[in-house]
Amino acid sequence: MALNIICYFQEVEPNPSAVAIRAKFFIQALESKLNKFDIRIKVLTATEIDLQDSELVKYISFSGGRSDEMTSVANRILAEFKFGLKAFFWVIRNKKNAALVISTPNYIPSLFLSLAAFMSRVPYVLDVRDAYPEAYAQSGLIKCNTWIYKIFSRASNFMYRHAASITTATEGLKGCISGFKDNVTCIYNGFPSAFTGMSEPKHSKFTVCFHGVMGFFQDIEKLAELIQHPELSDVDFIIIGYGRKSALIESISKNNCRYLGRLSYADTIKQISKCHLGISLRVVSQISFDSFPVKVWEYLGLGIPSLVYPESEASKFLQSNNCGIQLSSVEIDELTKIILQLKLDGRRYQGMVKSCREVHPTYSRESLSGKFAEVVRNSFKIGL
Repeated sequence: MALNIICYFQEVEPNPSAVAIRAKFFIQALESKLNKFDIRIKVLTATEIDLQDSELVKYISFSGGRSDEMTSVANRILAEFKFGLKAFFWVIRNKKNAALVISTPNYIPSLFLSLAAFMSRVPYVLDVRDAYPEAYAQSGLIKCNTWIYKIFSRASNFMYRHAASITTATEGLKGCISGFKDNVTCIYNGFPSAFTGMSEPKHSKFTVCFHGVMGFFQDIEKLAELIQHPELSDVDFIIIGYGRKSALIESISKNNCRYLGRLSYADTIKQISKCHLGISLRVVSQISFDSFPVKVWEYLGLGIPSLVYPESEASKFLQSNNCGIQLSSVEIDELTKIILQLKLDGRRYQGMVKSCREVHPTYSRESLSGKFAEVVRNSFKIGL
């Protein structure tokens, strides 16, 4: 009888979010690497659109589970709770010959799903992209000394301990979780291999780009201040994304700033590929120290050097590979000086572009997702 691999991803394509892109390549890898075995893949998601099933993959969408940065905290938690309950009972009803792949965040549904798997004696692989409840605490939603934090902390530890295997999006997250589980594997997001062949013409003016969710951990305040610095009037900025801080960018009236809002993934990549420099400014927190933002992977894949703050996995990677600059501060005059130096020093800038293009192909999403498929196969003993 076929093994039913039930995968939970908050969002899937055509949603342009980071989790949807990670999900796309993970699902493709499971489909291509495991298709010779007797398996079926069922994807639980909050993406409420018509999704195209294939011979091996069936999408199951639960309404009311999607939340984003524009939703109030109370509504986000309520939406996650409703989705988690629906998914919990669905898994309980469909536990026969099943195994789970659980992606977190969203955090609360992942707790429900791991509990359903434990109660049903169904093995599960956990893919962790952010640590909770630490992210709640560092964003100011709850305090570490509260009873709710302690409950969430114990629930997370339970979820980690009972997973068959755990994968993480960064080495920092792997280090945080390794105390609860031995078999933790870091699988970076990487960049689609198709990026290496893209050659969109660059904008005539030196252009800096930012894209992504403008949420709590992004220092959009400093980005807005940087854009309006008088010495950067001859440098263009293209900003793509949405979130609770987007008004800070929308309110900028300078001619050198174009705010494009939220675009499709394809349009986002097309816009980024025409730019000269990427930027990622985050607030100082442990979440930021352990981060390797998807935007930085995409800048890398497109051959675009980037500026990153604070010191993190991403900034260290860029610095060691000459693919960008690890910023020591977000002092605006210093940032302005660095941007102007890269604009004027063509030799140094082109050296960074060359280094970005030479990033090893093992960092492609296809290669990394193949590694994920092997973790799943070994965890569920498929064909072994």
